[in-house]
Amino acid sequence: MDRGPSNHHQELIGVFLLRRLHEVGLSHIFGVAGDFNLEFLEQLETFDGLEWVGCCNELNAAYAADGYARTRGLSCLVTTYGVGELSALCGIAGAYSEHLPIVSIVGSPPLSDVERRSLLHHTAGDGNVDNMLICGSQFSVAHVRLSAQNAVAEVDRCLRACILQKQPVYLQLPSDIAFLRIRTPPEPLHVTFESDPEMLREFTDAAKQRIEASSSVAILLDADVARYGQAEKVRRLAAKLGCPIAVMGTAKGVIDENDPAYLGLYAGAFSDSETKRVIESAECLIQLSVRFIDSTTGSFTEKIWPERSIKIDAWDGHVDIDDFQGVFMGDMLDSLLDAVEQKSAPERHERSSPAEVASPLQLSQAWFWKRMARFLQENDTIVAENGTSLSGVTSMPLPAGTNVIYQALWGAIGYSLPATFGSLVAAPNRRHVLFIGDGSFQLTAQELSSILRHNLRPIIFLINNDGYTIERLILGEKSSYNDIQPWKYASLCATFAAGASFDSRCVSSVEELETALESAATAEKCFFIEVMMDRMDAPESLRRLGPVSTGRGGHMTRFTLATLQTSDGPKAAMGVDDKFYLVGPLAPSLADATCKSILQNWDAMMPVLQALADEIASCFAAQQRGIDKGSVFFSTPVLYPDSLLAIGANYPKGETPKPRGSTSLAFFLRPPKTTLVGPGDTVAKPRMTKKFDWECELVVFVGRRLRNASVEEAAAAVAGYAVGLDLACRDLIEVENELKVDLVRGKSQDTMAPCGPVIMPAKFIPDVNNIRIQMYVNEEKMIDASTCEMISKVEEQLSTLSEFMTIEAGDMLFTGSPRGSAAQHGDRWLQSGDRIRAEIQHVGILNVTIHNA
Repeated sequence: MDRGPSNHHQELIGVFLLRRLHEVGLSHIFGVAGDFNLEFLEQLETFDGLEWVGCCNELNAAYAADGYARTRGLSCLVTTYGVGELSALCGIAGAYSEHLPIVSIVGSPPLSDVERRSLLHHTAGDGNVDNMLICGSQFSVAHVRLSAQNAVAEVDRCLRACILQKQPVYLQLPSDIAFLRIRTPPEPLHVTFESDPEMLREFTDAAKQRIEASSSVAILLDADVARYGQAEKVRRLAAKLGCPIAVMGTAKGVIDENDPAYLGLYAGAFSDSETKRVIESAECLIQLSVRFIDSTTGSFTEKIWPERSIKIDAWDGHVDIDDFQGVFMGDMLDSLLDAVEQKSAPERHERSSPAEVASPLQLSQAWFWKRMARFLQENDTIVAENGTSLSGVTSMPLPAGTNVIYQALWGAIGYSLPATFGSLVAAPNRRHVLFIGDGSFQLTAQELSSILRHNLRPIIFLINNDGYTIERLILGEKSSYNDIQPWKYASLCATFAAGASFDSRCVSSVEELETALESAATAEKCFFIEVMMDRMDAPESLRRLGPVSTGRGGHMTRFTLATLQTSDGPKAAMGVDDKFYLVGPLAPSLADATCKSILQNWDAMMPVLQALADEIASCFAAQQRGIDKGSVFFSTPVLYPDSLLAIGANYPKGETPKPRGSTSLAFFLRPPKTTLVGPGDTVAKPRMTKKFDWECELVVFVGRRLRNASVEEAAAAVAGYAVGLDLACRDLIEVENELKVDLVRGKSQDTMAPCGPVIMPAKFIPDVNNIRIQMYVNEEKMIDASTCEMISKVEEQLSTLSEFMTIEAGDMLFTGSPRGSAAQHGDRWLQSGDRIRAEIQHVGILNVTIHNA
């Protein structure tokens, strides 16, 4: 047997793993001891350079490892099999979601028992020990059960994946192998990556060309810029391009807010007006690993133009429709810095320093956060809990060099206290300021004892507003499920301290808070300040964004509009979840409403419909009045629009696509009352055609009158979308006369424009110019494409149309079909009995059946 290279030496598996952890930069390991990891922890006790940091429970340990990784760049967590690792899994999943590298090591049952399927404690008692491995694998980028045969290769593989991809990895370490001796490489582990030079050059050329062709450039970045340590390069690129920088809500503090290029926080419709204008109007927007999530975009209210963007992700780049794989973010930034020309200095977006604010008669959220802005110092680490605290912190201007720790995406309450502990372990000499609510504190309060145990010195502001204020703002202001048991929070330091130095106070007035702040500013010990607030007092941003962040309740319950066939004729209805509700009985203003009349008064009707949807979603009694989706019969949604418009040739048909935004667009009109039909057995195949063809299209419903509208005005006028089929008689379109085409016989015969079954309001679709379109005939896929392939985007079509005709509220536009018609499937023309299923992502599914006329 080949025993490997002769320069290998022998090492215990556990010691080899510890050496590798130390080589990649770790100094501490968090966790909780358990019987299956004790052998490994015993090895850790005598290993130079690594220190064990025990926590009060496994979930807190995972959060602490998260905080350590944010400050140090990498962390390690050790738990025991089953009961320990599952307790920690919420924290590991949060790190996976928020892109944080944590090496999760789980002490597991002995390999000998695994092979015998022994029924052991901490298991399900069925001999299955793969179930925990499966759980861990769901929230890791690499996972393994270590053995003597695979330890060398797998430890290095997992560590590389963790460091390069900035997400957790999962290693099961059976308790009987830590002391096994194996041959290991003596050289240290170095994790590097080299971008593909040709791909990098091609990306740089494409990006440079896009930048130089644009009259305005802006940068929008997300948290991965911090994860990969690229903030300084971004700042230098902005300086060279003379362009502004905005950050997503997950990236507060990544860019120094005193930098002249710093613009502000972009949150879709909830951005400040200047940030929103600059980012959404930029002819070239450089996006750095941006993820548009509900909680940072005001529930998908961003208006970002993919075709105007250069996207730089961690390991690939994108310019227009071109993808560049195998290139690293840092290398792309370096290459662009070398390639682009120096522009004039960016316009400075002035931000005044936090001003003195008049002291109110009593403590309030509005005053408190303005006062905190003056309390913060340069190079502070600020930790914010979700809810009141995070809303307050994200609204504050930050001093230079501040680092902000929060969990905007995963959003686990209770996260911030143990995360503060982990970050303090990583940087004990850096001042840490934690803002946390009373409800969140109760979830993980034990870790205050760990902070005191290690003589760490954070300043902790506990906002006591008597329960879950963010939930009260969403629903149930006085409901018991938002109540918690009051604690004497300021007394807990004395309970946990056991001799550690601390200062703890409860303040309920401005004077008491000012006195506490004066002492805290110079304290060399843990300083705990309980701040008493009214239970419904909250930052204004939370009052606006709190309900939106749920995607349900508050202002953003999703709903659809439809026209249902009833015994009393067609009736307008709204769909919430899987039920439909006739709108007439819901509100006096909707007593005689049709979908057409709703669209014609869309700006006024949308808030009414939203409020009704919110009420239905939160009221069980209201839900009982709904009709199950499977029991309704749909008409086409609008009976009938004044104009039914359509565009032809709006997707590439050959190998050489037309340029984006091409002005050579072909529009036409169809008779709405005879061509529009809904789902079901509704399409009559014309008798004179032998080549009956399909096209699958996104249908636009207009909610405002448009005439000579800008692209931005056109985008704002879109009320909603539906699925449409544009059927055609191919053998009747072309005629032998000077006009060449006959769109009446070829495109406008009865029932040739199926549409429905519902209208999806535009605000519920994240990016209508990048959604998937699929169509099947008798379950055979014929079309599979994306609206990102459109030559002219939705808003560009409407803007162009408005130049030569008035578009009325309630009008409809079929926006063109991608490749995949019958001729491209071997002349497979539609016949009587064929079933078509058309699906558009986020919009709906339309099913129709063909019959002979």
